Amino acid sequence: MWRLGKNKAIGNKVKLITVYFARSRNYKNFLTVWLKSAKKIMPNIDIKVIKPKQSKCIDHKRDTAIAFNEAAYYALKSKEPLIITDVDMMFMNPVDTILDRKFDIAITVRKYRAKYNTGLWIYKPSKRSRKFVHSWIQNTKWIVENFNKCTELIGTHGGIDQASLWMTINKIQNINILELPCQVWNACQTEWEKVDRHTKIIHVKSKLRLTATGRNEVPENMQYLKPLIKKWRSYL
Repeated sequence: MWRLGKNKAIGNKVKLITVYFARSRNYKNFLTVWLKSAKKIMPNIDIKVIKPKQSKCIDHKRDTAIAFNEAAYYALKSKEPLIITDVDMMFMNPVDTILDRKFDIAITVRKYRAKYNTGLWIYKPSKRSRKFVHSWIQNTKWIVENFNKCTELIGTHGGIDQASLWMTINKIQNINILELPCQVWNACQTEWEKVDRHTKIIHVKSKLRLTATGRNEVPENMQYLKPLIKKWRSYL
């Protein structure tokens, strides 16, 4: 059984970023949990919620690309380190402790075909990191403009910005990328059963999202979701 971690935030000068689309009540709940859990776990961290202009046409895949671009352009102008996450996340342990390590960009990975998960990425401002993010933006733009030609690429990597990240990593060599295990830093479907006191972030998606928001019952073979749901609902 997992418990809330006891690691202490280190108080580095860093900003926590998310991009928020007010698509439904559920999205408001995601933002509430994101904010409250971040402030509880990292009470001294600066927080920025980016709220872009929204199209009336809902396209979640393109929303993801827009959210990435908003955060990435913000990063290009930043003079301080940024921790950038999706809004459907719940913090369990401080994440700013990672800034003590040497890297330009940190990303979360798992041992699957879709290796990269951009639900969390961390940016340290430098000439190298700005060049990388600029190229990442351009590759994202190219995929969006050539969407019909890139459906297989997008599917392989689980999303537009993850596909463009893969392209960028294969293009730019002079960059210090720190790979962080999703099991600890960005626990998704394949990691929920193994969540423990070391887990830093829960990514509330798929079946966990449906059960946390009350749309579905917890499946019999997924009872390990119950403490995660209880913790998530405690912030509402």
